[in-house]
Amino acid sequence: MASPTFAGSAIFDSIRADNSTFTEGVLYCPEYSKITQSIHFNGEDGNRLVEHGFPDRNWVFEGMISADTLARLKLRISAIQSDIDAQDYHTLVDSFGNTYANAKVMHMHMRMIRIGTASEYIAAVTISGIVQGMIHDGN
Repeated sequence: MASPTFAGSAIFDSIRADNSTFTEGVLYCPEYSKITQSIHFNGEDGNRLVEHGFPDRNWVFEGMISADTLARLKLRISAIQSDIDAQDYHTLVDSFGNTYANAKVMHMHMRMIRIGTASEYIAAVTISGIVQGMIHDGN
């Protein structure tokens, strides 16, 4: 599975002592459907459909982020936190290679931080955000 990226950076990846990175989770963005309203006018046969565009979609990264030292784990988490604070829209690539324009990171929940078997520091995280919906004025 490919490493997910945000703004061209693999912020969701874990890092080894030799500076190589790898992913320990899955980032998924479900599909969405268009919002359509059905309107029936008096005296007409059938309904007219008015399109209201596509809503925002939620995406989620569920997994772990690890590093060989606690300081490097803190740097990985700080990078994600700075993207949350910035609230900027960037390109998101999920674990399956799908690309989404206009995505942003909204929340990070750390369930735990622990020391692994190889003296690595591991944070179990859920990171979520949105992909901006498309606005369409129907006629």
